[in-house]
Amino acid sequence: MLEWRRLPVVPDPGRNQHSVSALVPELLEKLGLGQRFREEEIGAAWAQIAGEFAARFSHPLKLKKGVLTVAVSQSAVLWTLDRSKITLLTRLQEKFGAQHVRDVRFQAG
Repeated sequence: MLEWRRLPVVPDPGRNQHSVSALVPELLEKLGLGQRFREEEIGAAWAQIAGEFAARFSHPLKLKKGVLTVAVSQSAVLWTLDRSKITLLTRLQEKFGAQHVRDVRFQAG
């Protein structure tokens, strides 16, 4: 009706509104920071996932192509973590998604 009277059509003010929570992950991926952000999240949750004792002697190093590399300072803890790999991987996938964490590898260091 406004067009018929030659008045400008008032645009909908909500047409370009997006929630920040929807835009941030998209922006992180575009900037190539999504992987680094996930590494930080995994590092922060490592004590909860691996347990307090194991977390004292280990820490996630990097996440590359879905493979999480964990540095372990004690050989006995490395052996223990390696034996509970399936449990740890399941916990990681439940928390961060199977598409982000496909495997876990432990290394002395």
